[in-house]
Amino acid sequence: DMADDEVMVNQWLADELNLRAGSSLEMTYLVPGPGRTLNQRTSTFRVRGVLAMEGPAVDRSLMPDFPGLSTADNCRDWDPSMPVDLKKIRDKDEQYWKQYRGTPKAFVTLRAGRAMWANRFGDLTALRVPLFKKMRDRMVDRVREGVEPASLGLRIVDVRERATASTRQSIDFGQLFGGLSFFLIASSALLAGLLMRLSFERRAAEWVTLRAMGIDRGLIRKLVWIEAGAVLLTAVLLGVPMGLGFTWLALRGLATIWSGAVAGAEVTMIVKPIAVTLGAIGGAGASAVALGLALRGLGQRSEARVLSDGVMATESSPEATGKTKRWRLLPSDGVTAVTLALTAIAIAAAGVALEPSRPTGAFFASGALLLIAGLLASRSILRRCAGAGAAEKLSITALGLRNAARRRGRSMAVVALVACGVFLVVAVGANRKDAAVDATRRDSGTGGFEFYAQTTIPLFDDLNTPAGRQKLGVKRGSLEGVSVVPMRVRKGDDASCLNLARAQEPTLLGVASRPLADRMAFGFASSLQVHDAKLTSPWLLLDAPQDDADIVPAIGDEATVVWGLGKSLGDTVVYTDERGRKLSVRIVALLKDSMLQGSLLISEGNFEKHFPSSAGYGALLIDAPHERAQEIEASLNRALRDFGPELTPAVQRLAMFQRVENTYLAIFQSLGALGLLLGGGGLAAVVMRNVLERRSELSMLRAVGFAPAKVRRLLLIEHGGLLVTGLAIGIVAAIVAIGPAIRTGLSTSVAAETVLSAAAISFSGLLWVWLAARWSMRGSPMQGLRSE
Repeated sequence: DMADDEVMVNQWLADELNLRAGSSLEMTYLVPGPGRTLNQRTSTFRVRGVLAMEGPAVDRSLMPDFPGLSTADNCRDWDPSMPVDLKKIRDKDEQYWKQYRGTPKAFVTLRAGRAMWANRFGDLTALRVPLFKKMRDRMVDRVREGVEPASLGLRIVDVRERATASTRQSIDFGQLFGGLSFFLIASSALLAGLLMRLSFERRAAEWVTLRAMGIDRGLIRKLVWIEAGAVLLTAVLLGVPMGLGFTWLALRGLATIWSGAVAGAEVTMIVKPIAVTLGAIGGAGASAVALGLALRGLGQRSEARVLSDGVMATESSPEATGKTKRWRLLPSDGVTAVTLALTAIAIAAAGVALEPSRPTGAFFASGALLLIAGLLASRSILRRCAGAGAAEKLSITALGLRNAARRRGRSMAVVALVACGVFLVVAVGANRKDAAVDATRRDSGTGGFEFYAQTTIPLFDDLNTPAGRQKLGVKRGSLEGVSVVPMRVRKGDDASCLNLARAQEPTLLGVASRPLADRMAFGFASSLQVHDAKLTSPWLLLDAPQDDADIVPAIGDEATVVWGLGKSLGDTVVYTDERGRKLSVRIVALLKDSMLQGSLLISEGNFEKHFPSSAGYGALLIDAPHERAQEIEASLNRALRDFGPELTPAVQRLAMFQRVENTYLAIFQSLGALGLLLGGGGLAAVVMRNVLERRSELSMLRAVGFAPAKVRRLLLIEHGGLLVTGLAIGIVAAIVAIGPAIRTGLSTSVAAETVLSAAAISFSGLLWVWLAARWSMRGSPMQGLRSE
């Protein structure tokens, strides 16, 4: 019936300290602290009684077998692997050891012992069982049944299932390249539809003649489909090997210039018939849809007018659609454009208000809405230019605008291709990241640290203290101005973007949250909302109590959590700790584009609690003066040479992770550039087609006195206006989309590349227009006048 503040002492200790029942006894002892430190503590007890030096109280086996102590013949031979002041051992202490060995001198309750000496390694050192055979056998059976292998550090892992799960959820490059190639596919379909439309318009009189001869309209459509189907089949047969060639080139790119996207992994091309078949069917289907859309306007105009004009109905005439009255119920293009523009402004403002640290998504959505609004506004302007009122004050410029408005479908196709291409190339290019920008800022991806260090053997000494530096042999003054944030490491899967497979148990880092919170290290993308004024930094969430005591809070990089783990803020990742128990790690905050990718960070206290044998520090965040970086790196490598150090400059580590994202953006830009080439082809087709159709008109202008220079100017205004409009819409929308990147500061190289891309697009488009204008002036005007 001892109380927790009472102690029983043996007669030897009572004589030594002059103790009796009711006396006060103060015990000073050491407990493990961070690293290999020992902290001194004191507890006070009231003596309950004195035990005679005989009977059960004198049992040397009560002390567990401690290596280096139990087998020593005398106290001065102790080797407990920690410093012991052997000078304090007296002769009477030696006599006690020889006679009683490790017989305890004092007894406290189990609860009191646990309160004093429990630590991350546990709270018991031995289990005594009464020496009865039945009790012993029963105890052995109970232990065999109840003790799980995992609690002893033995884990059984289904390696095949784990590997299968990681590949099942890995990156699907087929879908990835399909998504990245969407603009290329859309541009191809739009160009195919445009060329088909131009071809159908050229042959409209032929089809109307067949209709006038009594051939059924359905039969004519069937003939057109058969003719187009033959071309389509030929295109598919040619497209399959070309597609395989394109795939081979893409894979070669992933193995060479785009190797950063796959973290240098080997990529092999495997051709599956089902994939080739589906690709062929998809390409044929897209072309068939474009063909169907191009055929919609066939026969929507009277045969007499088509035969007299030789072309299909112009898109500016009401009878071209036959649906004017139905569409009057919808808002005009101008009203819709203004509405979308106001919505874009509202979304951008809401993004800044709700996500002040990362409104990228809101600004990109605003840019996309402005792009659509600009296209609708352009169509509204073209409609006005085609109206009767626009002919009152004609000039070369006005005539060029009216010509562009004659076939709004063609014109809008050109504007849309150029605008979308410029928008994507500029918006994507400007989002490329440069690790060196603001690298010294504490809220940047480097956290303001100069180095990230890893050691093969855990480090126990504190590099922040003179004693720790002296023990490691650091030259005095060589680490002046250097501070270190050490982290414990529990090895696991690499969950960074350098791992193409889905991580199952990412590496865990145990870190003291206060140093990171005090320096406001790293920027946060988001964190759980906690109504506690004391939590001045998301880092302090690592030590915040959770609703469930079995849940441990963690912080991870956004890319690690979202892409590497497939999780989001508030989700949990399940581990197994050293005692074989399930450990649920809840993600309470997300770092924004940091060099800590690939791991989850928990508090050092929780780390020691669940992984006590992972002693020492295996990773270091090192803050040092940038101008002395090389000197400090040499000193640290020399001091840590016995621990297998790997020091990586923080900027270099961050750039290694950003290289993956930048490579994907480069791939997207390359595919977007191919789409823009198709857009340039569409522009060339429209310009050449317009000039070809209007040779007689242009010849008439020259015949009535228009100088060739003015005719060329007319064509430049007409088609150059479409190009400039598309460029203006795309660039303005892109500037809005990259607003956050501009606000935080674009690197000089990224800004220069973006400007050069936009300039190249503008130059190529203007070149096509200029060549078409020059080509239109070739030949004698008399040839065109004969058909007028």
